[in-house]
Amino acid sequence: IKKAYTYFGEQSNLPKITLATYFGTVVPNLDVIKGLPVSALHVDFARAPQQFDDVIAAIGDKQTLSVGIVDGRNIWKNDFKKSSAFVNKAIEKLGADRVVVATSSSLLHTPVDLANETKLDAEIK
Repeated sequence: IKKAYTYFGEQSNLPKITLATYFGTVVPNLDVIKGLPVSALHVDFARAPQQFDDVIAAIGDKQTLSVGIVDGRNIWKNDFKKSSAFVNKAIEKLGADRVVVATSSSLLHTPVDLANETKLDAEIK
């Protein structure tokens, strides 16, 4: 992984690179990740909020942190107060210009049509 990202990082004609990690903690891989020439790191904090301090310590001075705080596997249910507090904690550490809010993963598991969501409370729909 390091060799591939180093190669891409050396190419001046490529757009900025974001490394996205999903479905759990990234902590076991932070030693490899923190040396990669990526512009941003996307982290799944919905599944592993406890990794926050380790990720903050590892992120480079010029890197952006994509805070995956809305569960990509269940976007219908989100504690906005809790999510906002988490994002604000990241902003306090890195500054608003280095924090992006995102779903924790791709929206592959999200239904295309709410009509298919028969078990959702009408108020949520």
